[in-house]
Amino acid sequence: MSRATCTTLALALAIARPAAADHLLIAAGVGESAAGPAPAGDLELRLGGATASARFEHGALLLVGYDLAVARRASAARWDDRCLAALRAEAATARCWDGVVRDEPRAVIERALGAAIGVRRDAGRLDAVAALQLRPTADLLADVIELAATVPVAGRDAMYVHHARFAAGWFARAQWRVALVRIGGEVGMTGLATRAADGSVRADAYAIATFAAAVTL
Repeated sequence: MSRATCTTLALALAIARPAAADHLLIAAGVGESAAGPAPAGDLELRLGGATASARFEHGALLLVGYDLAVARRASAARWDDRCLAALRAEAATARCWDGVVRDEPRAVIERALGAAIGVRRDAGRLDAVAALQLRPTADLLADVIELAATVPVAGRDAMYVHHARFAAGWFARAQWRVALVRIGGEVGMTGLATRAADGSVRADAYAIATFAAAVTL
Protein backbone atom coordinates (compact mmCIF):
# COMPACT_ATOMS: atom_id res chain seq x y z
CA MET A 1 0.00 0.00 0.00
CA SER A 2 1.45 3.39 -1.04
CA ARG A 3 2.11 6.26 1.37
CA ALA A 4 -0.56 8.36 -0.37
CA THR A 5 -3.17 5.63 0.14
CA CYS A 6 -2.25 5.22 3.82
CA THR A 7 -2.50 8.95 4.42
CA THR A 8 -5.87 9.18 2.63
CA LEU A 9 -7.28 6.33 4.76
CA ALA A 10 -6.01 7.97 7.96
CA LEU A 11 -7.68 11.22 6.95
CA ALA A 12 -10.98 9.50 6.25
CA LEU A 13 -10.92 7.80 9.67
CA ALA A 14 -10.12 11.08 11.38
CA ILE A 15 -13.09 12.84 9.76
CA ALA A 16 -15.42 9.98 10.77
CA ARG A 17 -14.40 10.18 14.45
CA PRO A 18 -16.15 12.52 16.89
CA ALA A 19 -14.40 15.84 17.53
CA ALA A 20 -11.96 15.78 20.42
CA ALA A 21 -9.28 18.00 21.90
CA ASP A 22 -7.09 19.78 19.38
CA HIS A 23 -3.99 17.64 19.98
CA LEU A 24 -3.54 15.87 16.64
CA LEU A 25 -3.30 17.24 13.10
CA ILE A 26 -3.71 15.01 10.05
CA ALA A 27 -3.30 16.43 6.56
CA ALA A 28 -3.18 14.85 3.11
CA GLY A 29 -2.82 16.55 -0.24
CA VAL A 30 -0.46 17.24 -3.09
CA GLY A 31 2.82 19.10 -3.53
CA GLU A 32 4.04 20.84 -6.69
CA SER A 33 7.69 21.47 -7.53
CA ALA A 34 9.98 21.58 -10.55
CA ALA A 35 9.93 17.78 -10.50
CA GLY A 36 6.14 17.79 -10.91
CA PRO A 37 3.22 16.91 -8.61
CA ALA A 38 3.72 14.45 -5.75
CA PRO A 39 1.71 13.27 -2.71
CA ALA A 40 2.18 15.34 0.45
CA GLY A 41 1.11 14.50 3.99
CA ASP A 42 1.55 15.60 7.58
CA LEU A 43 0.86 14.04 10.97
CA GLU A 44 1.54 16.17 14.04
CA LEU A 45 0.92 15.39 17.72
CA ARG A 46 1.00 18.01 20.48
CA LEU A 47 1.03 17.29 24.22
CA GLY A 48 1.40 20.48 26.21
CA GLY A 49 4.57 22.16 24.96
CA ALA A 50 5.95 18.98 23.35
CA THR A 51 5.41 18.18 19.66
CA ALA A 52 6.12 15.25 17.37
CA SER A 53 5.57 15.29 13.63
CA ALA A 54 6.03 13.10 10.58
CA ARG A 55 5.65 14.49 7.08
CA PHE A 56 6.59 13.83 3.50
CA GLU A 57 6.76 16.75 1.11
CA HIS A 58 10.39 16.97 0.10
CA GLY A 59 11.61 13.61 1.32
CA ALA A 60 10.35 12.08 4.57
CA LEU A 61 10.93 14.03 7.78
CA LEU A 62 10.54 13.06 11.46
CA LEU A 63 10.79 15.79 14.13
CA VAL A 64 10.36 16.03 17.90
CA GLY A 65 10.37 19.39 19.62
CA TYR A 66 9.38 21.56 22.54
CA ASP A 67 8.17 25.14 22.91
CA LEU A 68 10.85 27.27 24.53
CA ALA A 69 8.56 30.28 25.06
CA VAL A 70 4.87 31.00 24.77
CA ALA A 71 3.47 34.51 24.38
CA ARG A 72 0.18 35.19 26.11
CA ARG A 73 -2.22 38.11 26.09
CA ALA A 74 -4.04 39.09 29.31
CA SER A 75 -7.58 40.37 28.80
CA ALA A 76 -10.30 41.50 31.18
CA ALA A 77 -14.09 41.35 30.92
CA ARG A 78 -16.19 43.94 32.75
CA TRP A 79 -19.47 45.78 32.51
CA ASP A 80 -19.67 49.04 30.55
CA ASP A 81 -20.08 51.91 33.05
CA ARG A 82 -22.94 53.64 31.23
CA CYS A 83 -24.76 50.36 30.71
CA LEU A 84 -24.34 49.53 34.39
CA ALA A 85 -25.72 52.95 35.43
CA ALA A 86 -28.80 52.35 33.29
CA LEU A 87 -29.35 48.93 34.84
CA ARG A 88 -29.10 50.38 38.33
CA ALA A 89 -31.65 53.05 37.43
CA GLU A 90 -34.09 50.44 36.16
CA ALA A 91 -33.68 48.16 39.18
CA ALA A 92 -32.39 50.26 42.05
CA THR A 93 -33.40 47.66 44.61
CA ALA A 94 -31.61 44.77 42.86
CA ARG A 95 -28.27 44.77 44.67
CA CYS A 96 -26.98 41.81 42.67
CA TRP A 97 -25.78 44.15 39.92
CA ASP A 98 -22.98 45.39 42.17
CA GLY A 99 -21.75 41.82 42.63
CA VAL A 100 -21.56 41.21 38.91
CA VAL A 101 -19.10 44.03 38.28
CA ARG A 102 -15.63 42.55 38.55
CA ASP A 103 -12.59 41.99 36.39
CA GLU A 104 -12.07 38.52 34.96
CA PRO A 105 -8.50 38.27 33.69
CA ARG A 106 -7.69 35.35 31.44
CA ALA A 107 -4.70 34.29 29.37
CA VAL A 108 -4.99 33.59 25.66
CA ILE A 109 -2.14 31.91 23.78
CA GLU A 110 -1.19 34.05 20.77
CA ARG A 111 2.00 32.42 19.53
CA ALA A 112 4.79 30.06 20.53
CA LEU A 113 8.50 29.77 19.83
CA GLY A 114 10.12 26.36 19.97
CA ALA A 115 12.88 24.10 18.67
CA ALA A 116 12.93 20.61 17.21
CA ILE A 117 15.40 17.94 16.13
CA GLY A 118 14.98 14.95 13.88
CA VAL A 119 16.01 13.18 10.69
CA ARG A 120 15.09 13.50 7.03
CA ARG A 121 15.53 10.93 4.30
CA ASP A 122 15.72 12.29 0.79
CA ALA A 123 16.57 9.93 -2.05
CA GLY A 124 19.81 8.21 -1.05
CA ARG A 125 20.88 10.45 1.85
CA LEU A 126 19.95 10.72 5.50
CA ASP A 127 20.20 14.13 7.20
CA ALA A 128 20.09 15.18 10.83
CA VAL A 129 17.80 18.23 11.22
CA ALA A 130 17.74 21.04 13.79
CA ALA A 131 14.84 23.49 13.44
CA LEU A 132 13.59 26.70 15.01
CA GLN A 133 9.78 26.91 14.93
CA LEU A 134 7.58 29.98 15.30
CA ARG A 135 3.85 29.39 15.69
CA PRO A 136 2.50 32.90 15.08
CA THR A 137 -1.18 32.32 15.86
CA ALA A 138 -3.33 30.55 18.43
CA ASP A 139 -3.62 27.60 16.01
CA LEU A 140 -0.44 26.03 17.37
CA LEU A 141 -0.77 22.82 15.38
CA ALA A 142 -1.45 24.12 11.90
CA ASP A 143 0.23 27.52 11.54
CA VAL A 144 4.02 27.43 11.66
CA ILE A 145 7.10 29.14 10.26
CA GLU A 146 10.15 26.89 10.38
CA LEU A 147 13.85 27.53 9.76
CA ALA A 148 16.12 24.48 9.80
CA ALA A 149 19.68 23.38 9.19
CA THR A 150 20.54 19.91 7.93
CA VAL A 151 23.73 17.88 8.24
CA PRO A 152 24.30 14.67 6.26
CA VAL A 153 24.90 11.56 8.34
CA ALA A 154 24.67 8.84 5.69
CA GLY A 155 24.42 8.44 1.93
CA ARG A 156 25.21 6.32 -1.07
CA ASP A 157 28.82 5.80 -2.11
CA ALA A 158 27.78 6.18 -5.75
CA MET A 159 27.39 9.92 -5.18
CA TYR A 160 31.16 10.25 -4.76
CA VAL A 161 31.78 8.28 -7.93
CA HIS A 162 29.80 10.89 -9.89
CA HIS A 163 31.81 13.79 -8.45
CA ALA A 164 29.21 14.79 -5.89
CA ARG A 165 29.92 15.85 -2.35
CA PHE A 166 28.00 16.14 0.90
CA ALA A 167 27.59 19.44 2.72
CA ALA A 168 25.29 21.02 5.25
CA GLY A 169 21.96 22.26 3.93
CA TRP A 170 18.98 24.29 5.10
CA PHE A 171 15.29 24.86 4.48
CA ALA A 172 12.62 27.43 5.29
CA ARG A 173 9.01 26.36 5.55
CA ALA A 174 5.68 28.08 6.18
CA GLN A 175 2.30 26.45 6.71
CA TRP A 176 -1.14 28.01 7.24
CA ARG A 177 -4.58 26.53 7.76
CA VAL A 178 -7.91 28.06 6.82
CA ALA A 179 -10.84 25.92 8.01
CA LEU A 180 -10.11 22.44 6.59
CA VAL A 181 -7.56 23.64 4.02
CA ARG A 182 -3.81 23.74 4.68
CA ILE A 183 -1.54 25.76 2.38
CA GLY A 184 2.22 25.58 2.68
CA GLY A 185 5.53 26.00 0.96
CA GLU A 186 9.17 25.10 1.46
CA VAL A 187 12.44 26.26 -0.11
CA GLY A 188 15.92 25.05 0.67
CA MET A 189 19.19 23.45 -0.32
CA THR A 190 19.85 19.79 0.33
CA GLY A 191 23.58 20.35 0.73
CA LEU A 192 24.40 17.99 -2.10
CA ALA A 193 26.51 19.65 -4.81
CA THR A 194 27.54 18.25 -8.19
CA ARG A 195 30.45 19.25 -10.41
CA ALA A 196 29.67 19.91 -14.06
CA ALA A 197 31.91 19.07 -17.02
CA ASP A 198 33.36 22.59 -17.01
CA GLY A 199 34.41 22.20 -13.38
CA SER A 200 31.72 24.44 -11.87
CA VAL A 201 29.87 23.28 -8.74
CA ARG A 202 26.08 23.40 -8.73
CA ALA A 203 24.20 23.22 -5.43
CA ASP A 204 21.00 21.17 -5.19
CA ALA A 205 18.26 23.74 -4.45
CA TYR A 206 14.53 23.04 -4.38
CA ALA A 207 11.15 24.70 -3.84
CA ILE A 208 7.78 23.05 -3.26
CA ALA A 209 4.25 24.33 -2.67
CA THR A 210 1.65 22.12 -0.97
CA PHE A 211 -2.14 22.12 -0.79
CA ALA A 212 -3.92 19.70 1.52
CA ALA A 213 -7.07 18.93 3.47
CA ALA A 214 -6.42 18.98 7.22
CA VAL A 215 -8.36 17.97 10.33
CA THR A 216 -7.51 18.22 14.03
CA LEU A 217 -8.57 15.90 16.83
